[in-house]
Amino acid sequence: MKAFLRHIMIFSLCILVPLIAAEIYVESLPNPSKTKHSWMSSHSESVSTLILGSSHTFYGVTPSLFPDTAFSLAQVSQTYRYDSYLLRHYPMPKLRTVILPFSYFSLYEDFESQPHEQFNAKRYRIYMDCDLHCRLGWYGFEFTSIDPFVEKLKSLYKPQHMTWDSLGFGTDYTFSSRPADWDNGEAAASGNTYSDTTLVDLNMGFLDDIMSFCGK
Repeated sequence: MKAFLRHIMIFSLCILVPLIAAEIYVESLPNPSKTKHSWMSSHSESVSTLILGSSHTFYGVTPSLFPDTAFSLAQVSQTYRYDSYLLRHYPMPKLRTVILPFSYFSLYEDFESQPHEQFNAKRYRIYMDCDLHCRLGWYGFEFTSIDPFVEKLKSLYKPQHMTWDSLGFGTDYTFSSRPADWDNGEAAASGNTYSDTTLVDLNMGFLDDIMSFCGK
């Protein structure tokens, strides 16, 4: 019995040690969430214009072009749940303007309510000190979402490039990097048509919360 338990322990360690090492490695990689949290943790009190939202503002609104101190907390696929949270997450006594996009998907998407998108919520728990979820739970580890985890591990042999600037603006959405079918309007319309209204009330609540904060 003791020999069996010893074999089980050795087998477990052979799995856990590489997994822990891989998790530490992936969490050490640079990413937009980590950069944004680090900058806001040091400079949030100087921000007068805050850019929230999804890729539409992450790639579409450039903080450096504003005359005052502007910063972008927008990220790809970011939903109103996290726009609302981030708006309160950092002290911004000089805040006067909030830019928030209202897109065709804004009322129809929410990470926690969509299994294929849940992994996106991890970036807020792991890298932005977001307490909506437990750090030791599913949202607190990269390895619990296999496909994104493996994709990030590829940087071991496939060098990464910084795809955002110091003020949180995304720099990798360029004309030269467009997909081959970028102008296929029929496919785009089909993929971006929503009929399920289940999440509308939830997102209207987050939107109302954002407007209430801004109204003050």
